[in-house]
Amino acid sequence: MSPPSGEAADWGWPEADWERNTPGALPNRLWRLYSSANVAGSAGHLGNVGLTEVGGVPATDAHRDNGFFAGLPSRERSSNDMRWIAASTVAGMVLMGASATAGTAAPPEPLIVYGTCSVCHGHDGISARASFPDLAAQTKTYLDAELKDFRDHTRADHDAKAYMWNMAGNMSAKLINEVAQYFSALTPPKGATGEDPAGVTAGRQIFEQGINSENVPACQACHGAKAAGSDTFPRVAGQHREYLVAQLKAFRSNERDNPTMHLIVGQVTDEQIRDVAAYLASL
Repeated sequence: MSPPSGEAADWGWPEADWERNTPGALPNRLWRLYSSANVAGSAGHLGNVGLTEVGGVPATDAHRDNGFFAGLPSRERSSNDMRWIAASTVAGMVLMGASATAGTAAPPEPLIVYGTCSVCHGHDGISARASFPDLAAQTKTYLDAELKDFRDHTRADHDAKAYMWNMAGNMSAKLINEVAQYFSALTPPKGATGEDPAGVTAGRQIFEQGINSENVPACQACHGAKAAGSDTFPRVAGQHREYLVAQLKAFRSNERDNPTMHLIVGQVTDEQIRDVAAYLASL
């Protein structure tokens, strides 16, 4: 994989490292950008801006070498994805440093959210990309359970392994609880506009009534009439359609291990999955 002409130089790392795209290569370059912005150049400076913990462990020189995104997948990603993650990370770091320099109060969210989780999921729990789920107003119990599954490697679908295994790998139970509490208390996402009306209508029928011919129960039986979730049943209202489609297909194929969901969506078609996802995204 190569970036468009000139982009590797613009970002400040050799094209060879962009091409390698192995865990550690990109993060090292991010660290150099972070340092060049005079935000931090050592673990000591990290402490000066209030970042004493990265991924649940004390900030040390190891984070200079491994970076916040040592868990980025070794599989190739589009150059736009890599540029967006890089830009978002550096911007967050710069803002963190600027805030500390100005002597303002520390952000209310846990430090790991401020420096890591927010890059993909947003400070407000609303992700900027449809491939990353919104976490705002997600149920605390569900978030807690999923983070522990990522940490313990018991959730093993492709994206879990590519992104979240490393991110959650060193999180303590206390930190997981704090992160889950933070995101669960945020304002829920607003429903998307522009979804196909026919798909939304068909999806609503499946959500509310199920699919009798396939013995598929109504989704609302577990996720609630407004899809807000409860306890271990996740909130799915307002979630990105693309993300929902990906997860339902992962349940159907058993890539994401959940016997109940596998049984429910095992015979559901791609079209029916898209319809349900369109309806939920519109809520």
